[in-house]
Amino acid sequence: MPHTRKNIDAEIRRSLSAIAKLKNASAKEFVDIVNQLRERVILSIVQTGEINPVSADTIKAQVDSILSDYERRLDGSLSENQRRLFVKGLQVVDKAVTSANLMLAVPYLSQQVLEQTQKYGATLITKLTDEARGAIAGELDLAVLGQKSMQDVIRDIGPNLKSPSIFRSIARRAEIIARTEVNRIERMATQDRLEQVQKQIPDLKKQWFHSHVGVPRPGHLDLHRITVNADEKFRLSGENGRVYMIDGPYDPILPAGETISCRCVAVPVVGRFQRE
Repeated sequence: MPHTRKNIDAEIRRSLSAIAKLKNASAKEFVDIVNQLRERVILSIVQTGEINPVSADTIKAQVDSILSDYERRLDGSLSENQRRLFVKGLQVVDKAVTSANLMLAVPYLSQQVLEQTQKYGATLITKLTDEARGAIAGELDLAVLGQKSMQDVIRDIGPNLKSPSIFRSIARRAEIIARTEVNRIERMATQDRLEQVQKQIPDLKKQWFHSHVGVPRPGHLDLHRITVNADEKFRLSGENGRVYMIDGPYDPILPAGETISCRCVAVPVVGRFQRE
């Protein structure tokens, strides 16, 4: 079968579809762990029977232990999914190139970028659990002061992830962390692999695609189908009025407002096949 642009696009679409499924699964896994954490915290409170100065200290100690355990679980989940998306980010470039019947003789990248990103993700998780610890302690203190009943405390900590509560907020932020960080490492791996492969294939390019899902960021929409050389920067007009020269979506220099819930991608383009 001749290796036309259509064939290359089909291979990339399959790769991107697999990547999207993995990203969704990683976010769901992260939120599921948060929900299990919520259940453990609520059970710890309910089992005390009442909240008084003595029982409140006991609950705080139990919650601290539970949060430490689940912090490790969240860190393990995020780190593993970052590793998986790191590999996928490398492979999407290789698949685009090999589908064009071109051979690669370059090694994969070192894992330094992955390890640094995993450390940053661990920092975000620690910050999230520390804030949860403080918010839960605050609810217990209000109960000790007689300003809340146990039922009120349970309601405000979170009987589920749908009702307005501490844990609904935690779950939403946890999902944002999971999605943002796996997207970030996948894009960084893709960019580094593009630049590495470009040494063998000088006309290797990348093209920005907007998902057209949700409320579009004007600057992201303006970049839809813009193609640049693999080692060049996209020019993104940010919503804050600043212009960012970036490698692609989720570039580390971008502020949170330009990355949270972003569904854009930058895909490899083998230049010699671009206009077929």
